[in-house]
Amino acid sequence: MKPRPARTALLLVGLAAACLIAGCAGQPEKQSTPVLPPYPAELSASSTPSQVATVLIQALDAGDKQTLLGLVAAKHEADQVDGIYRQYGKSHETPPEEAAGMAVAGWVMSYEWFEKGTTHVTGERVSGETAVVEAQGRNPNTGRARLLTIELVREDGVWKVAGGLQSQER
Repeated sequence: MKPRPARTALLLVGLAAACLIAGCAGQPEKQSTPVLPPYPAELSASSTPSQVATVLIQALDAGDKQTLLGLVAAKHEADQVDGIYRQYGKSHETPPEEAAGMAVAGWVMSYEWFEKGTTHVTGERVSGETAVVEAQGRNPNTGRARLLTIELVREDGVWKVAGGLQSQER
């Protein structure tokens, strides 16, 4: 998947948020490497993209960051972030754990436009190693329907969620 302007902006916002949360600016590098939580136990290699998206939505509703981190296509996202750096002539190797934190921060911000408990999967398109799942929820402020588009990729033999969630009011 090529980075799109909106996705690039979300990744950069996520990077800034992750750095603020982690205290990147001026801090010495931590000695221990963070480890990503495992893929959620209720999912397996035979789970469909829609099943993965349902677990994602439930974790967003519950504020379950450990499950969210386990769902991130962290290697894919690290490659995407590094691609943004390359666009600007910079060399960078983003640790997958850092990319996962950025993705989750972006998901949480994007999901603020959805009323918790109202979002459900409405469709799925699979094309080889990528998939798009659509879900519908409701804006908590206006009550209007919102469409949520979730991109997934096969990583480590299972479906995982790629970076930015896209949403629009209907």
